Amino acid sequence: MLLACFMPKIIVTVKKIHKKLLQPELLFLVHISTKSFGGSRPTGGAYSAPPDPLTVFRELTSNGRKGKLCFHMFRRLYKTFDRVNYWKLFNKLLDDGTNSSVIAVLAYWYSHQQVCVRWHNSSSTMFHTGNGIRQGGVLSPTLFSRYIRDLLAEIANLHVGCNIGGLFINVLAYADDIVLLTPSWYALQKLLIVLEEHIGNIDMVCNTKKTVCIMLAPRDKAKVMNVTFAQFKLGGCLLQYVQVFKYLGHMITNTQCDNDDVHREIRNLFIRTNILAHHFAKCSVDVKVTLFKAYCISLYDAGLWSKYKMTTLNELSSCYNKCLKVFLAIKVETV
Repeated sequence: MLLACFMPKIIVTVKKIHKKLLQPELLFLVHISTKSFGGSRPTGGAYSAPPDPLTVFRELTSNGRKGKLCFHMFRRLYKTFDRVNYWKLFNKLLDDGTNSSVIAVLAYWYSHQQVCVRWHNSSSTMFHTGNGIRQGGVLSPTLFSRYIRDLLAEIANLHVGCNIGGLFINVLAYADDIVLLTPSWYALQKLLIVLEEHIGNIDMVCNTKKTVCIMLAPRDKAKVMNVTFAQFKLGGCLLQYVQVFKYLGHMITNTQCDNDDVHREIRNLFIRTNILAHHFAKCSVDVKVTLFKAYCISLYDAGLWSKYKMTTLNELSSCYNKCLKVFLAIKVETV
């Protein structure tokens, strides 16, 4: 009886151990040569070319705005992980010379997996899935990286895009978030045409509702020749220009000002502090300090802030002091 209760957890644990053992066999798949993509092996997560795409994006845009207009397209694929075709993926692995035994194990796992829909305390009957990889799985980032590698290679090998030190960089990808970077309107439309032609080969669909474009003007206003451009077209749909977009948790603006991102961190700090104060109000001071450090002051992208108003930074400092006093229940004595 006791074994039956823990059997599902035991099976899941064994599967994770097996995937961990298979992972070294597949890690080389995420390595893209420096000649092709201008990057190196990513340190973690899904594919990024080059590593840390947010930092590279900020570097590209800051350099680009010194000269002329820059066009950047933020693209989102539609239900990316659910649309991965198993057999196309396994064929790509075979083409790379992956051990056939490893592929046989993966093919068995994915072809025999069953899922159900759970709603409150009710569950549907189990059914098979014919495509898709599990989000959060141990092997999912590596497998998805290989699945879209050929698509990214087609774009990168065009050698049309932003230039840093003689290196062309026109695409940054992290999971299903893809950014196209070009110095001209015509170049970006060309990349869109190529992307649309090859994305069907891997059964993917672009989500035009979540695909937007940002135009970054040069700092020298005398170099601005035109401020209005025609809308880009993708799959028969016109794409919208925006002034602000959230990319990998960071607020990107067409002026490259970081005030919006600082305000986002201020809102998050208030929200996290209120949640902690609601659930851990009766904890000791040491526990509260540990929780506050772990959940409230992990400013992931603060190192990218370079252009902001001092009043905005003072607002963040004031927010920090208020949140700390609220969470630690420090009463301010007034004279």
